[in-house]
Amino acid sequence: MVTKRGTNDVRGSARVFITDPKFQAKSNLSPEEVRQSAAGGGTFGGSSIRGVQDYGLEVGGPVLKDKLWLWGSYGRNQIDLLTVLGYPDKTTLEDVNAKMNFQAVESNGLTVFYLRGDKRKQGRSAATDRPPETTVDQSGPTSLYKLEDNQVFTSSLVADAFYSFMDEGFQLVAEGGSAVQSYYDAGAIWHKSFVSSFFGRPQRQLLATLNYFLSTGPLGHEFKFGGGFRRSETRSKSIWPGSGGIIAFAAGSGACPVQCGAITRNSSSKSKDNYLNFFFSDTITMDRLTATLGVRYDNQKGSVMASLAPANDLYPALLPAASASAVNNAVSWNDWSPRVGLTYALGESRKTLVRASYARYANQLGAYPGNQLSTIPGIAYAYYPWTDTNNNQQV
Repeated sequence: MVTKRGTNDVRGSARVFITDPKFQAKSNLSPEEVRQSAAGGGTFGGSSIRGVQDYGLEVGGPVLKDKLWLWGSYGRNQIDLLTVLGYPDKTTLEDVNAKMNFQAVESNGLTVFYLRGDKRKQGRSAATDRPPETTVDQSGPTSLYKLEDNQVFTSSLVADAFYSFMDEGFQLVAEGGSAVQSYYDAGAIWHKSFVSSFFGRPQRQLLATLNYFLSTGPLGHEFKFGGGFRRSETRSKSIWPGSGGIIAFAAGSGACPVQCGAITRNSSSKSKDNYLNFFFSDTITMDRLTATLGVRYDNQKGSVMASLAPANDLYPALLPAASASAVNNAVSWNDWSPRVGLTYALGESRKTLVRASYARYANQLGAYPGNQLSTIPGIAYAYYPWTDTNNNQQV
């Protein structure tokens, strides 16, 4: 993705886009059809729009003509829906962009880029078994910083390099708050509150490419060399609300054949993935024929990072603290990916092209399966029979 940039002319634009509920089609479902749709997951009736607004502004221009330019933008989306069950589902997307381009000399271009994106969502995960107080509110933000340099050494040699850091994180906080006990009734419906989760996903990346143009007799060559390294970390923590993270279960619900209470221990996991790649290609031109020959090498490694889950606040002897040791390079992939392409122009006018190509691609290693090797697999639960004598659904 390449965003706009500032030029020697000051230019800008703005937008306003509004969707009103009256402009959407109505399903005209009867109450019984709505009930049946909800029981089946709500896919028949679907959510309805309660209002969508999209606002944006962008402007760019020179700071020093022919030398230094700035560009920036701001955008906001407000998306308000109503689920098939009548629960509110509200999403706010807010983004800020900024870019500076600096050309101290004609042969060099420096770019500094910043992006901040935030997604705030109220009422996520609303469903037949998740009434409003058990939905979660999502918030960010994510920030991206990038420094890029382009250098033209000669008419035959061009180099590009960039470094970026993405500070990504978000949280899902239960609407019911952190001070109450969650309750799971015999109808498989949650009440009062739900688990909250917190995520961090920082990434760092370094990439460089070199283009070299060469002619050898009737053949023209465009050589491309390059390589890159990226480190991506995944951190997550999940917490049940209430003192000691206790959950009340009705008889016959969840893992409990009788009324029971469960104490919990938070989950805590950390993993990282390292991606190293190198590539080389040559695009050869000769009269009517263009041939591209290339190969890419990828080395991908997934590791578990050391993590700690604290003991249950009320019953540390029953659910003591747990620690997970680091496992370096738990998963490792090595791949060679060839690239071959041929293009041939037919006829004197060369208006018809015949093409053939072959390429092989390697999947990208994600946090899974590496993080599954952690000795803290998730939230821990200990279940105990419980009699709700005063029928207040509280353990």
